[in-house]
This record gives sequence, C-alpha cells and structure tokens, in this order.
Amino acid sequence: MSLAALAVALVLSTGTPTRVWRLTPAQYVATLEEVLGARIALSFGAPARQDSFQNNPRALEVNDIFLSDLEDGVRRVVAAEMPRIEAMVPCRTTACLGRFVRDFAGRAFRSTEVDPAPYLRLFAKLRPTLGRRDALQSVVVAILLSPKMLFRTELHATLTPSELAESLAYTLWNAPPDAQLRQHVTDRTLARPEVFRTEVERMLDAPAGRAGLREFVLQWAGLGSFSALEKSPRSFPEFKDLKRPMIEETTRFVDQVLDEQDGRFVELLARADSSALYQSEPGGTRIGLFTQPAVLSAISDSSLTGLMYRAKFLLDRLVCIDVPPPVDVKNVKEFNEILKEAHADTAVPLRDRLEELEYKKACKSCHSLLHPLAFPMENYDPIGRYRTKEHDLPIDPSGTITMEDGTEIAYKNAVEMFRALAGHPLVERCFARHAFRYVFGRQDNEGDASVVDRAFRDGRRDGQLAVRELFTSLLDSDAFKTRELK
Repeated sequence: MSLAALAVALVLSTGTPTRVWRLTPAQYVATLEEVLGARIALSFGAPARQDSFQNNPRALEVNDIFLSDLEDGVRRVVAAEMPRIEAMVPCRTTACLGRFVRDFAGRAFRSTEVDPAPYLRLFAKLRPTLGRRDALQSVVVAILLSPKMLFRTELHATLTPSELAESLAYTLWNAPPDAQLRQHVTDRTLARPEVFRTEVERMLDAPAGRAGLREFVLQWAGLGSFSALEKSPRSFPEFKDLKRPMIEETTRFVDQVLDEQDGRFVELLARADSSALYQSEPGGTRIGLFTQPAVLSAISDSSLTGLMYRAKFLLDRLVCIDVPPPVDVKNVKEFNEILKEAHADTAVPLRDRLEELEYKKACKSCHSLLHPLAFPMENYDPIGRYRTKEHDLPIDPSGTITMEDGTEIAYKNAVEMFRALAGHPLVERCFARHAFRYVFGRQDNEGDASVVDRAFRDGRRDGQLAVRELFTSLLDSDAFKTRELK
C-alpha cells in the first residue's frame, strides 16, 4: 500500500472507539425491574426536547443534578420494594447475606464476578445503629447506584462475549441480556456468525424486539421525551388532557406500520392517516408520522409553532442536513428582532414577514434551506390542530425543495411534500444513517459510509426500505462487533 493510500485508509478508519457507556434512563429502569422482579415508576434525566437519540453521548451527560435525581429516585424505589427485597434474604447469617449480594449484584452488574466483601462490611457497619432492615436497604441502594450498574463497557478491539451480549440486548431491547444470551456468554458461542444471526432474529421476533424498533422510530420522530413536554397553559389549556391520547395515537400508528406494513419506511412517512383527536378536520390533511399531533406538538414551542425549529428538525431527519445556529452575535440579535416583529405583526401573513430573511446576505444560506420545509408545516398549530388561517390571514403552504442531487420537488401542502419525499433515495439513505446513529450510539462519519451503504442496500423487504431489515444489516456488520482502540 502506498503512503497516500495508507493515509486515506487511516482517515477513513473512524469506527466506534472503545468506551464506557452510561445506560439510558429507559435501559436503567429496565435493568432495575429485572433485578427487583417488579414494575417500577422511576423517571430521571429526561430533557424537554429530544434533538438526538437518547443513547447519544450528548444525552448521557453525568452531572451533579443527574446523580442527585437518580439517587433520590432509587432510594424511593428501594424503600417501596423492601418487603420484596427482605424476602430475598430469608436467613440472617453472613453467608446468607453474601449469597444474596452475589446474586443481586450479579444481576445488577450483569456479571458473574462479584465481590460481596465491601457490601458485607457496609452492612456490618450500619446494622448496629440503623437496624437490620435499614442496613440492608442501604446495601441495596449502594449496589443500584454503583457505576457497575449504571455503566457498561466496550473496551476490547473485538467485543468480549459479555460486551457483545450487552450491546445487542441494550440496542434491541433496551434491557439487559436474557437467560439465553447469558448462556451464549457462558459457553462463548455468541460471536459465531450463525449463532449471532439466530439470536438477532430471535430477539427481533420477541415482543421486546418490536418494542425496541418502535422506540427507535419514536425517538427518530422527536418523541423520546414526550412525557416531559409542556405547553403554555394560557394558550393551550387543553393540552394536558390531550397529551396522553396523543402519544397513544402515534404509538398505535407506528405499531401498525411495523406489524401490518412490515415497518416499511415509505409507510412511516406517507401512510394516509387522520387524527382521532381532531375529528372535525377535513379529510386528506394528514399523512405519516410528521403530521401526527404528538409529533407536531413535540417540535413546536410552548405557545408558537416554532416554524424554524420544525424546519431544522425535518432537515435533519429527512435529508441529514444539520443547520447550525447563527454564530455572529449581531446576526443572532437581528434574527431574533425580525422573528419577534414577525410574530407580533398580525396584519401580514407570517410567511411574507419571514421571507425577507432569504434576502439578507447573512441569513440566506440557511433560511433558503429552512423555509421550504417550514411553511408547509404552518397548517398545523402548536398542538397539531389543522388550520388554514393564522390571525384570520390565509396560510400559503406551497413550495419547492431542491434536493442535493438537483431534483426539484414541488408541492401544494405538507401532505404532498411528505408523499414526494417518501420515495426519494436521498431521504431513504438519510433514514439509514439515523438507524446507524441509534444502533451505534454516535454520529456517523465518512469512515462509516460502507456500513450505511450496506444497510441502505440490504435493509429492504420486497424492494422497499424497512426498519427490521435495516437493524438486521447494521447489527450483523463487523463494525457492530468491533471497537477501535484509542
């Protein structure tokens, strides 16, 4: 290999680095439920708006607020579950407590190598002053707050059987490995290609597998933190009552696509739909995921549609263009003033008020990208209700998008826009990139192009891109099973 070719290879060799990876809130709760043998209510660390997947490093920051919320939540859960926990320690000898710690911490840490000695010392120190029950409770809290519970590791160039099992289980199920996966770890057979493929298929066939694919789709649609979403009670007092049926409606939609349409991407984006929440709407005003009231609410502001954010979000999700915020302070102030004036002036349509940004040199490069996706979405208010007017002025939702390959997509409204985008290969490939980001827990880069290309090519059912096939291709890649030593 020439020096030039070697240099290119090194630049493109940008696979997933070895890492210590924090569990997402959902993964931590699922692990906690597995350990306690009970359903629990625990919520922590959920941002109000989900711009990236929840397993992205930006969403997994560990700080004092996170740790405080986690500790408070775990203490409440353990206190409520103490009758169940005490039943796990039926005898009072040190040996009995040691067996409990090995089993309980082993399941919490997903490991057969547990040293019970530190926990036995903690129990012995606390028991004289707290009593047996409270000392046991403190031991359980210490186990559940241990870094070995909260984090998982990928520290080897080729993932060890236990690392591979955890990576597979937490990616597909958002839960720890089950008994069958753990057996493959014990007998060291999981890395065999035929065994691994069989396990992937088994896990996808399970209810938890379908739930995992649904979770990916919901997070891709911006609903990962919907439970934390709030609207202005003055502007939308009805939202608090609509919130639960909204997410239930969208969850049913996704499940129907996964079950009845084999998870085909075109159906996610362009399946004809209507909202049961807003039944008085005219027909033909909704299509696919991005005109669902829940999604529209999630990508809107508290009292306004937040049309620039909606457009920025759709550019990322549909064509993988990340529009950065203005970096010049003067431009930021100017933009905010224009936006403020645009929303305040109700005598002129908002579209006319904002289109002047396309003629400003500092704004044109971004807003010429944003506006074609922003204006069609104005037919839906901040809680996703269809409308044809804003402040009694007609909304013009028409436009034209120029794709990266030079093709132009003209449309009269959002329904036509999404229907046209659903069949475009650049949009499909962008979806494959987002699937990569979810499966690998990081942004893709140039060195990942071959993995994404393979998923884009192989992730099809009867010629159409499908969620399950995408995941199967990504999981069965060498890139999923290896890490780069840094």
